[in-house]
Amino acid sequence: MRKAIKALRDNDSSLAREVTIKDAEIDEIEVNVEDKCMVILALQQPVAKDLRFIVTVLKINIDLERIGDLAAKVADKVVLLNSRQTPLIPLAVSGGIMAELDKIIADTQWMLNGALDAFAGEDLDLALRVIRTDERVDLGKNLIRSLPKENYYRDHNEHQDLATVLSITLTRSLERIADHATNICEDVIYLLSGNVIRHRSTN
Repeated sequence: MRKAIKALRDNDSSLAREVTIKDAEIDEIEVNVEDKCMVILALQQPVAKDLRFIVTVLKINIDLERIGDLAAKVADKVVLLNSRQTPLIPLAVSGGIMAELDKIIADTQWMLNGALDAFAGEDLDLALRVIRTDERVDLGKNLIRSLPKENYYRDHNEHQDLATVLSITLTRSLERIADHATNICEDVIYLLSGNVIRHRSTN
């Protein structure tokens, strides 16, 4: 994800292609992790917390693979825009979008790092903090979509579709990454407490 965002900021097609290559590696790792979990379930028949751990790993494994897909989606847009010789960040800055996007990027990156730290450190409090941050990402996404774009479009009419790529496609990808980070934290809470909190308020 960090590389995908850096590729976007720097208009770096080479780095964007590296993200796409890594996505294929992540897909392979996901299959390998799932196979190992299935072997453990079949041969060792774990119970109690050991069983919850395997179930949690299987679910987190899927979320991480999908995060890789979303990062690759952002990287693909970088390659596309650069092929059209239309760097996106300067347009976003002139349109007033970048300041809000920066907040979403920061929150989403923190959520993903926090989710992985909560899993590795078995940190229930951190998992709850990550889940609560998801609301801020959702609010930021809605704010970007509501920003007035009349002046932006008048000044860059030929790039109206690219502004849409930024304000909709990119923010949607970041929002979904934040959602997957939330899923990971919900699974951490299940692992540590045995409680299923999906679709329930944590306030």
